[in-house]
Amino acid sequence: QNLVQGITKLCFSRCGGTRGDTLDSGERQCLANCMGRYMDAIKEVGDALAAKHNKHLLTKEWTEDLKRVCY
Repeated sequence: QNLVQGITKLCFSRCGGTRGDTLDSGERQCLANCMGRYMDAIKEVGDALAAKHNKHLLTKEWTEDLKRVCY
């Protein structure tokens, strides 16, 4: 929740809200693009962390299996 609020504030400060109480189409598009870029980046980081975690688990399981077979 804090992450989304922070991204929203950052994107809003970069994209708009400077001309009154409503956003024009350019500001709305800028906000959508800004939020999309950050959400894509968050997904990439999450995927990378999950892959690293899974690799660690597989390596650990493989090592335990190898120990059981060899010893």
